[in-house]
Amino acid sequence: MCFACGPANPAGLKMRFFANQDSVVSWLTVPDHLRGWNMLVHGGVTSTILDEIMSWAAIHLLKTIILTKSMRVEFKKPVFIGQPLRAVGRVVEIKNEREAVMEGLLYGPEDDVCAEARGIFALLKPKVARKLGIVDEQALRDLLPEDEIRSAEECNGPVAIIRSPAKNNYTSCLFYGSSTTVHPPTRISIFAGGCVMYTSHNTAQSCAVYYK
Repeated sequence: MCFACGPANPAGLKMRFFANQDSVVSWLTVPDHLRGWNMLVHGGVTSTILDEIMSWAAIHLLKTIILTKSMRVEFKKPVFIGQPLRAVGRVVEIKNEREAVMEGLLYGPEDDVCAEARGIFALLKPKVARKLGIVDEQALRDLLPEDEIRSAEECNGPVAIIRSPAKNNYTSCLFYGSSTTVHPPTRISIFAGGCVMYTSHNTAQSCAVYYK
């Protein structure tokens, strides 16, 4: 049972996660037994919250298994036991197919930033995750792509028409957040809940897929 997100862990944070197109959010309150000095949340707990929100943002937005390589935390304001908090995680940069930079922010009850973090996360291929024994098979199946689309036929505005060599058909792909033009995708991984588009500029973007 994960200390940060395990719902059945009686001593944990029981973090739950909600996502939009470019970030993952968790609302939580730190219980009394995780205090540091006086009514302050222990700094290690604050760091755990930020690590967890960045991790789940990477897992959800990049649709892959990850491990934290390094992280830097800046404590800006005191965080108190029993107060409503909001944690936000998002992708900063896809450095390459093996590494991403993530950002985590922790907001207090007045919606002010109390702590922030930057982390470098390893992006693991399924074979590597299996070899390391860090994830069970069901979780791995949920994250495996159903198909890989590797050739762009047309990219005009927020919609690209792309061909799937595996299925030998055409796909209409709507890129969220694109207004006029986007870089043609070099790879699109399709999942049950959507897909992630990668471009030659090492950027990643969520998109919705519709088969013709």
